[in-house]
Amino acid sequence: IGKVISKLDATHKQIKAPLKARVDLLDGERKRIKDQLLEIQDSIKSQISEHEAKIQAEKDELIRRAGALRALREFEFPPTIEQVEDRIATINATEIDDSYGEMKAYAALNKMESLQILEPMLAGLKAKAEQEAEAERARIEAQRKAQEERKSK
Repeated sequence: IGKVISKLDATHKQIKAPLKARVDLLDGERKRIKDQLLEIQDSIKSQISEHEAKIQAEKDELIRRAGALRALREFEFPPTIEQVEDRIATINATEIDDSYGEMKAYAALNKMESLQILEPMLAGLKAKAEQEAEAERARIEAQRKAQEERKSK
């Protein structure tokens, strides 16, 4: 039985050897083709990723530009009349055109809302400045009258 098993194993090995060589050749060729396809796939994926990143960067830039109109209505400290006038002029000089792409409506909304905030703010600042000027004129007039009264006594 041992000799039969040994003969069986030898025959099996002899028959299998050329088949195994062909299978190894086939596996090697499959691996080579698969590696080339994976390289192509990776190249395509990286191109897609780069393109998506570029699109996102462009979108972010459009959002930033449109948001800049919104930021013009915010002040860190109480603004002066000149600062508000400058911002209103900047906003009015900004043309909302096709360069804003899909953010055109957002930019137009920010422009309109900013003007709706800044214009009344400017009017209030001017009214306050006028009141302060009037109060100063009244104070000066009162001082002048007081001086005249002292001189006439």
